[in-house]
Amino acid sequence: MMPMTGTIARAKATPVDRLVAVIIDSIIMVPVYLVVGLVVGLTGAILSSPMVAGFITNAVVAVIGAAWFLMRDAMGLSIGKKIMGLEVVSKHGGPASQEQLKKRNFTLAGGQACVAVPFIGGLVAFAVNIYEAYMLFSKGERYGDQMAETMVVKKAA
Repeated sequence: MMPMTGTIARAKATPVDRLVAVIIDSIIMVPVYLVVGLVVGLTGAILSSPMVAGFITNAVVAVIGAAWFLMRDAMGLSIGKKIMGLEVVSKHGGPASQEQLKKRNFTLAGGQACVAVPFIGGLVAFAVNIYEAYMLFSKGERYGDQMAETMVVKKAA
């Protein structure tokens, strides 16, 4: 499918291009997770038991991660997409709305929010990511894109 923006047709981004963009976005978030996890974890360990500190750390990291996923495409492209020359557009033509941009990442944000649940939350987040990757590589779009009626394309030159 070739979306139209004005009169310029653009090619759909490949799954590999999208995967590289996600990896870039993830690399950017690693220092944030480490610093926040360290500060919250140490503070929690000093003020209470290590088990409570771990739970609090997971909860804070889950909230930050969920917010990141919901907001990373707020301007139509994440940092990874910008570097890779990709952007999110509506399947109906033209730019994606703010509602579509948030809706398309709801599945990923929901999975990340599950990290707050001890023991199984990380498994749920992992399962969501695996499912989204499966959809991307088998169908050419994530489930979030189907829900939001969006697609990722190569930016116009």
